[in-house]
Amino acid sequence: MDKSVQDLIVKGLGGKALTTLVDGWSFRVAEVSSNVYKIDGMDTWGHKISNVGTDPEEVLNRSLKDANRILSRREFINKIRAAISKIFRS
Repeated sequence: MDKSVQDLIVKGLGGKALTTLVDGWSFRVAEVSSNVYKIDGMDTWGHKISNVGTDPEEVLNRSLKDANRILSRREFINKIRAAISKIFRS
């Protein structure tokens, strides 16, 4: 496992929220059973993700991928809203 990923997992298992991985997201790491890890994430708008698995690096990567997917959808929707608003202001 990459040292930086290992450090993040250890920090998360220590009870600290991981807040710098994806803009607007906070992640919590828990070992829910022996060598079974769960990462829960929530953004500032209340969107939630959760992943469980035995490989903490894989669980973290899936969580980051899920969060980034939601973030890009939100950014796309914001662009559409801005375009529609601009049309109606004209």
